[in-house]
Parts: sequence; C-alpha cells; structure tokens
Amino acid sequence: MDALPVEPCAEEETFDLVIVGAGINGLLAAKAFLDIQPSIKIVVLDSLGSVGGVWAKERIYPGLNVQTTAQFFEFAEFGYKDCEPPVEYNGAGFITGPSWSRYFEQWSHKVGLTKYIRLNTTVSQVTRHKDGLRWQCYIAGSQEILTTDKLIIANGISSLPKYPDLDFQKFTGPVMHHRYFGDREADWMKEEVKEVTVYGAGKGCMDDMVQLVKAGKKVKVHKMQKFIEPGLARRARKPFLGPALITIEAF
Repeated sequence: MDALPVEPCAEEETFDLVIVGAGINGLLAAKAFLDIQPSIKIVVLDSLGSVGGVWAKERIYPGLNVQTTAQFFEFAEFGYKDCEPPVEYNGAGFITGPSWSRYFEQWSHKVGLTKYIRLNTTVSQVTRHKDGLRWQCYIAGSQEILTTDKLIIANGISSLPKYPDLDFQKFTGPVMHHRYFGDREADWMKEEVKEVTVYGAGKGCMDDMVQLVKAGKKVKVHKMQKFIEPGLARRARKPFLGPALITIEAF
C-alpha cells in the first residue's frame, strides 16, 4: 500500500498477530487463528466504520446484490435464518447487499470476533522492527504503533481506488470512483446530471451503469476494447436498459 505520513510514535502495543482488513478474508483468518490458539493476542484493523470490506455498510451502493447462489455465502456457525431482521432477496433470488452486510456483521459478533476488531483505524505504514523479525504498524492520525510477530494484509484490491490518468481540471461536474458510488449517490442523482461517462466495464462499472440508466441518465462507456461483456449484454436487453441510453467507445 502507499505510505501515508507517519506521526512521531510514543505509544506501543505488542501482538502475536495483526490483521489489516475486516472483510471476509480478514475475519476468517482471525477466526482460524483463534480456533487453533484461543490465547493468541490478536487485533483486526479496518479504516471503515463497519466490518465487511466490500460488503461494509459504507461500501453498499444501490442495486448491489450477492450475485451467486445464496448458500455459497452462508456460514455454518450462523445461518440466514438466524439473522434479525431476516435477510432480503431481490426478484432473481439473490441476497441484497444491505442484507448480507448486516448478516456478516451479526456473524462476526456471534463467533466472538467483535472484541478483537478496531474500526475507523487506518494503517499508514508498515515497517520491519529493528530486531529484523517482527513488524511495526503505524496508525494514522495518532502516535500509536503496533508491533506484531505475524502480519496479515487482508485489505483486498479495492480499498484504495485507482483513478485513470486523465486531466479533470477543466471538467466542472462531479468525478467519483466506483468505490464511492454509494456514498455519493446524491451527487449523481442530481437533476442537472443528464449524462455520465463511465471509464471501464468491470463488474462495478456494470452495476453503476444499471443504476444510472434506471435514474434516467444517458451513459457513455469508455473501455479498452469495443466489446461488451455477456453479463452487460443480458442486462441491456432488459426493459430499463437499451441502446438509446448506453453508447460504448474503445480507447
């Protein structure tokens, strides 16, 4: 990860294991270590205010669903039937994003992980300890340093958005990464936003296109090949999408 400015450190804690990222991989790793060695001193750090990673409350955007068989995302220790309020499904039988986010949070509490998690905590830099064996994690905005024997980086590939190399200075409209599509819904839903250019055509971009067209926006897609993925093609045949509202350009 890119290094952020490091504050002078005065407060130090030591751990057997530090995990950066409270998404599915991070919390499953924490559970596995605790199952094997319950006495291990462990902490899970996450910059967001809720667990879940890409399924955290802050990352949920309109139209996000678990687009696979529901049972593949169900944990043995805590079934969907145990979730309160009950999980919700869309018309195609997929669990909605908000429901699965809530389910995952309840699962983490059920299996006893909550007390090991520190939310709203950003790791600004990781370095080797002077002993050459352990690791040191610097906490942004504080003088905290966490020293650990073992370190797992589980923040995924989408926690730090990568913007294309484009000059936005002359563009006066809102510019946002898919990472913030949910957080900035009010910006792209504005009446004065008539047309939207989407740069790329991955899964997140396709979800964004669907919601933009549902909101009545004209969408222009810029992607590396003038080819539309089968999944998007199927969506384009649905009543709320169509060639009149989506144009595709290669670059």
